[in-house]
Amino acid sequence: EVTKVCGVATQGRPSFREEGGWFVKTFTLSYSKDKETWKSYKEYGIAKAFQGNTDPEGVMKNLFKVAVNARYIRIRPQTWHNHIALRMEIY
Repeated sequence: EVTKVCGVATQGRPSFREEGGWFVKTFTLSYSKDKETWKSYKEYGIAKAFQGNTDPEGVMKNLFKVAVNARYIRIRPQTWHNHIALRMEIY
């Protein structure tokens, strides 16, 4: 079902094997109503690079300047610490 999306919150994953855990530092986001046509989330006409996490356990909440109507959300990690690990909540 297509719904209004106002933002996302992300969180990483603690690791006992690697210092500092795993988390995504920056990411871009795309959205779709049908899984066929994807649109990059943009602010001021430019694809937004979202600030992700700075540690594995904290929650980073990113609210959109303009809500989008979507059924599907795609996160594309740009930078990360140790390995990509991402838990996400959609608002």
